[in-house]
Amino acid sequence: MLMDQKWQRSRLASEVAVTSLVTVLFFLFTLFSAALLGGCAGRTQDVNELAGVAKRVDALELKVGNVQDTLFNGGQVSLLAIQPAFAETMRRYADRFADMFFAAKNGNWALAAYMDRRMREAVASLRVTRPRDWSAVNSFHRTSLDPLLAATAKMDFAAFQSQYAKTIVTCNSCHAAMGFSYVMFVQPTQPAQPNLNYTAKTKATDFKEFLPPGTP
Repeated sequence: MLMDQKWQRSRLASEVAVTSLVTVLFFLFTLFSAALLGGCAGRTQDVNELAGVAKRVDALELKVGNVQDTLFNGGQVSLLAIQPAFAETMRRYADRFADMFFAAKNGNWALAAYMDRRMREAVASLRVTRPRDWSAVNSFHRTSLDPLLAATAKMDFAAFQSQYAKTIVTCNSCHAAMGFSYVMFVQPTQPAQPNLNYTAKTKATDFKEFLPPGTP
């Protein structure tokens, strides 16, 4: 009788141990499954989000195109194709450069500063549309246009005229390096826009948007 009781207690202890082990294993399996399913769900969500972004990008490119010749309203047109020709941009730039000289020569320093600002604005879009050209233009501004603006700020025409000649030389050297050695500028003999009053006596700072040399 005593032996039966001991055996029953031993059997009960074994059953409890086995039950506990099974419970622990089941709990671990549940955690692992949840983590696995959660990871899959997360990856699925990521894939779905990326697919959604791709669809929106495709829809946008169909409307506006991009520089890689994507479709634009069914036609093979890119953003680059609708930009003004670089030569046209530089023509506006050159006209303001000529007008700047006559403004400075006649003491209308505010107009000279105004032309400097409009020159920089004429090529500002190159930073986005033609980054390689923008790098060369920006370098030209630092080395040749900024000193011209410094002379404008001082209202010193002798310094301005000297720097203007140097700026023309640098400009022509740049053209030659780009394969346009036949596009050579000289000191202008008349302004590009003759119907402006170049003789009004002003200070550079009368131009309210005046920015010191070195300002982007």
